[in-house]
Amino acid sequence: MKNQIQNEATLLCTTCCDLRVLRLTLKRQWFEMIASGEKREEYREQGKWIDSRVNANKDYDVVEFKNGYGPNVPTCVVEYLGYDWATGNAAWGAVPGKLYKVIRLGRVLSLHNAKNAGTDASEKTI
Repeated sequence: MKNQIQNEATLLCTTCCDLRVLRLTLKRQWFEMIASGEKREEYREQGKWIDSRVNANKDYDVVEFKNGYGPNVPTCVVEYLGYDWATGNAAWGAVPGKLYKVIRLGRVLSLHNAKNAGTDASEKTI
């Protein structure tokens, strides 16, 4: 019960507190790798939508990843460490030699409904 309350508080903070949150949706494979801490970067191709959110004029505290759409989908909140333009790791979904906006990720701070995505814990807050 305590973990559920802490997790709900973390999710609430990402919506109402002073945390600056970048919200992104992922396919299951990449969500699971980020939620487990294995994947430390997220790759996004240049485009209007991502360029309007991830640029030199914007800074974030956390990235909220969702695996799907809706209120009860698996959600993972991870520290945001900035971004670079670079090629990515093919094992983490990048096409070799292709330039991406690479979002650097820190510690996994919370998981919500992650059991649905095949990770070990359904609720976890660090």
